[in-house]
Formats: sequence, structure tokens, C-alpha cells
Amino acid sequence: MRGKNGKFASAEAANDNEVAEAATPVKAANDNEAGAAAPSPARPARKREAPAGKAKTARNLRWPKEKEAIFFRELAIVCNVSAALRAAGLLRQSRSVYDRRSDPAFRARWEEALAESRVLMALELHERARFGDQRPEPENDIERKLRAVPTTLALQLLKLYEARAARAAVAVPAQAPRPRDPEGRRERRRALLERLAEFNRRMGGEG
Repeated sequence: MRGKNGKFASAEAANDNEVAEAATPVKAANDNEAGAAAPSPARPARKREAPAGKAKTARNLRWPKEKEAIFFRELAIVCNVSAALRAAGLLRQSRSVYDRRSDPAFRARWEEALAESRVLMALELHERARFGDQRPEPENDIERKLRAVPTTLALQLLKLYEARAARAAVAVPAQAPRPRDPEGRRERRRALLERLAEFNRRMGGEG
């Protein structure tokens, strides 16, 4: 290939000339913006963007308050994270629930719900073992949901979370904020006391 002076130029030099000439408008624009000329062809600056994983995680961590309340109420009854997510319509965000436990307020409600559900599930299993099918019809929504849990699953859940609670008991307890669902807590406590009184009467106590 001939150069501008009529002499043959190498293929490498010819390619360099073509690239330099084609890049002149971009180079000039960049020189005006940066205030300095670059010896090599200028490349368009890449726009910095936030990592997609972080943005996606942030979106997934936001739950509607109504659904979050349903989740904790269900978890405090059936001791089953998947069932609680399903009841709240959050099953597709099952991964985010474990990320959210890093938040102290969320973690406090999580631990409280599991503690209440362990007591309810243990009492339900005691009643099944003691009375079998000879029990009156459920009187409220909590009793209906507990009776709907298969015995095998109830035993597995109770064993899992009791072992988890035992491990957590030996760790240094963190100071947790007050729960944000006092009404739901009172409702579950009232139902628990009623069930305990009924269980005591059936066992021959005074209620």
C-alpha cells in the first residue's frame, strides 16, 4: 500500500493511519472535555453503574407492610417459613427473607415468632398424642392452622427450631428492639393461654 508521499507503507502503519483518521472526531471531542490529548485513539468513556446484584437485592428486601405482617403472623402459628411466605404472597422472594435477618428489627420479630410457634406446635403435638382424634372442633383460625400441619412435618419443624434455639442460647444475646406487632402478639398469647387452660382441664386440672 502506498503512503501519502507515494512510498509503500507497511500494513501496520496503514492501519494506524486509517484508525487515527477515523477516530479524529472522537479524539477531538475527548480532548476538549479532558483538556489533554491522548497519543492513542480515544475510547468512549464507560458509564459506571451500580452492581446489578446489589440493586436487585435492595429491591427484593423491600416488602409491603401488609404482607410482612401476614408473614410474621403465619410464622408465629405454623413454625414454617415456606408456609408463612406462601400465605403472605412472598414465596418468590424466599431468598430475601434470610438476607433480611441481618436487620435487627426484622431479626427480633423473626425470633419472637419462632419462639411462639414452637410453644404452639409443641402443645398441638401433646394434644395429638394424648387425645388423638377425640378432640372438639377447632374454635379459631390458629387451631385450624395447627391441626392442618401433618404430624411428621410438625415433628421435623419442632426438632429443627428447638435445636436452633438451643444453639442460639449459648451465644451472646444481642439487644433487640421492641416488637412492632403488639396486637398480633396479644392475640397469639391469648390463644395460647386458652389452649393451655383447655389442655389442663382435659388432664384433670382446674383450668
